[in-house]
Amino acid sequence: MSSSIFMQWLFYFLLLCNVIIPMYVVMRYCVYRSGIIVDHIFLFSCGFVFYFILPFFLGIVDYYDIYFPWHSFFGPIKADKLIAYMFCCLVFYISYISGTAFYEKIIKKNNLDSTKREYYFDKKLLNIPLLISAIAAVYFAFPLRDYFFSGHRMSPLFVENGQFTAATILLLSLAFMYSTKVYEEHEGSCGFWRTILNQFSLVYLIFLILLISLGGRLVLISTVLMLLVFFSVYFHRIKIRSLLLIVFAIIMTSHLIMILRIENFETLSFTQFYAPKDIALRLFSENFNVSLSLLDFLSKYDFPLIRFPHTLLSSFVSIIPSFIFPSKNLLIVLPHELGYEYVAPAGGVNSFISLMINFGILGTVLFLFFFSFFLCWIKNKSTPLHQTMYIMISGWLAMSFFRAFEMTAVKMILEFSILVPITLTVLCSMINKMDIMRLKNTNLAK
Repeated sequence: MSSSIFMQWLFYFLLLCNVIIPMYVVMRYCVYRSGIIVDHIFLFSCGFVFYFILPFFLGIVDYYDIYFPWHSFFGPIKADKLIAYMFCCLVFYISYISGTAFYEKIIKKNNLDSTKREYYFDKKLLNIPLLISAIAAVYFAFPLRDYFFSGHRMSPLFVENGQFTAATILLLSLAFMYSTKVYEEHEGSCGFWRTILNQFSLVYLIFLILLISLGGRLVLISTVLMLLVFFSVYFHRIKIRSLLLIVFAIIMTSHLIMILRIENFETLSFTQFYAPKDIALRLFSENFNVSLSLLDFLSKYDFPLIRFPHTLLSSFVSIIPSFIFPSKNLLIVLPHELGYEYVAPAGGVNSFISLMINFGILGTVLFLFFFSFFLCWIKNKSTPLHQTMYIMISGWLAMSFFRAFEMTAVKMILEFSILVPITLTVLCSMINKMDIMRLKNTNLAK
């Protein structure tokens, strides 16, 4: 009996550490007298607590009983597995923070990073990919026209929905590329709203509204988080009161979108959907659904020390457009092909599972360290390319990174937040240099 009590208190202690340490880190590195900076540390910490730790706290206090017999999933998990999980989470978080600390204390402090290569181009050149991307978004939206603003229904047009989402996120990349160019030209003096309010943002907003009408909220919330990163990192810190109001607005918007997904616009007139209890219930239903996959995994499998990322690397094929390679998904290695099977309500899979399947414990420690190091590196660069990459990658961290790891890592981060900005920057820079050379040759000929 004494052993079981010790194990229980050790679990509670580690659970508490996984809450207190992220809170301390946020207070230490993200909170200033002038306000809060919403950066990769702040957003990762929020997602870490919300998806990795909070489900266990809510389950212990019987909050989830209003949804479902949560303890039927939690009960079969052995005490030593829960302790191992909490310990691993703590190590993973410390590893992530260490990546940033290593860059700040060693690389930046000693001026060891001397890379200053820049790609200059006229921001007007981005109008060409804007036009192409908008035409692509219209093309992919056309087969979905009967589903817009009709509530969430199971659509047979899964491929078209994915293509439309990809085209919309491409427009998001372009919007931030253009806005960071405006920021560079005016050196941040023209203000936040004048920086982001442009034709690129307007086109993206139109297609984002259409995407929201299909029941999607992940891109919307991530976009808001990106804007918070852009504002607080490159303009001004956010007042705590303002941040709380924004968070409340995000919760309410997410709540309304979820109602749309489950029901239809007609249900928005029902007063019970706006009751505080119902809002709280639906808010943590996201947390609850994703936690079930984690609980099922913990009850069935041990944590590998290190693994080769079969599922992650095979997901790279998804970067190829579907109209070029329609059967690309057949090449993706799924977890059940590697012997891992678990429940995944509404498709949400806790990223702890993906990290274990792809990297194992040691692999995850290394991955999070270098991922955080990379984010801190691009944060300290002043070019529009690095700013675009940092803003977008950070925006995906709080939600998407913790509930759909492979898709976020490959599509959202690698493709749309890194490859697209790099490719367009290099191409526009080359075109700009060609125009300059042609102008010089013309002047010499005269």
